[in-house]
Amino acid sequence: MYSNKENVNILTSLLVAHGVRHAVVCPGSRNAAIVHNLNECEDITCYPVTDERSAGFQALGLSMAEGYQPVVVCVTSGSALLNLYPAVAEAYYQQIPLIVISADRPAQWINQLDGQTLPQPDALGQMVRKAVSLPEVFEGEQQEEMHWYCNRLVNEALLKSMGRVKGPVHINVPISEPFYSFTKEALPVERKIEVAYCRANIDTFDGTPFECVLKAKRPLLVIGQLDNTEKYVDLLAYIDRMPILWESLAMPPYLYKVQEELGEDRNKTTLYGAFENLLDEIKDDETFRPDLVFYIGGHIVSKKLKSYLRSLKGVEQIRISQEADIEDTFMHLTKVMDLPNSDAMSWLDNFGWHNHWRIIANCGWMRWLKAMNAKRTSSLSSAVWLP
Repeated sequence: MYSNKENVNILTSLLVAHGVRHAVVCPGSRNAAIVHNLNECEDITCYPVTDERSAGFQALGLSMAEGYQPVVVCVTSGSALLNLYPAVAEAYYQQIPLIVISADRPAQWINQLDGQTLPQPDALGQMVRKAVSLPEVFEGEQQEEMHWYCNRLVNEALLKSMGRVKGPVHINVPISEPFYSFTKEALPVERKIEVAYCRANIDTFDGTPFECVLKAKRPLLVIGQLDNTEKYVDLLAYIDRMPILWESLAMPPYLYKVQEELGEDRNKTTLYGAFENLLDEIKDDETFRPDLVFYIGGHIVSKKLKSYLRSLKGVEQIRISQEADIEDTFMHLTKVMDLPNSDAMSWLDNFGWHNHWRIIANCGWMRWLKAMNAKRTSSLSSAVWLP
């Protein structure tokens, strides 16, 4: 049985999903739920060590012995965390993926003369590549959003530890009493975010690091705000025929140049507008539902577009970001690629998705295309369909 603390269960599930197989655990009451969960996982081997300073260095040795694989060291609240600092500093300079997990009191009890309390978030300073403090997830109106937030923070920390440059990270876990309630029969199945570092091999990169891209039948491309947008016109004109929704502030001055670039094929490409009006109409219409969403560019101002994309539960979403940042705007991010926008658009032209969309009976996008062709309308908030 597992803990009834939802943030602890989210953390445990994602540790397993990201391939963590070893954990050095230290004594304490506040961290009992975390240690219990780690010990319950068949995929994780636990090594109890009483002294936190020694535990940190044992975790480093385990990681090095396993080929620099991630290893957890788990401590209770208060000064126990500070005892790990020497090992964390060593991990930072040797680029060892040490995952420091500290239990903590709820934030409202910090600096209130309660025993073993100190400001634990960021306590390890510049010696960690990422520090996060998880929210406690309680039943109520905000439960779903807090669960998403907790999941995202854990993914961010684990990806940073095992990223292009490995190193230590700190995951702080506030835990309210009671500590010893273990009522869950299984861990939740958590969303795992993956990162593909493609930029270093951009000259030879012509495939896909993700199977979901090859399996996609109905992809959707969302483009946020872009700088120097004119350079993307040629690329947009020939992206292999997928629905493209772009932020109204992304590229209005260049919309018509997309059609101009097509020359004689202009009648095959339709610029039509008011996708916000469409979003009011489609709601649960499955003929519009994509099975994969790509997101390129910056901010999306349209609240309706964000709400629609956030409603697409179970749909894979790939964020294309030059720095491979975890930017989960639509709350369903599963993949990240570190490609420049122009390279990403060229890459998207390699897949034959249009035929998949076209053979879908009464496809919503095709119906909308015909309607917009008839009306010949456009607006600043626009979508492009390249058939």
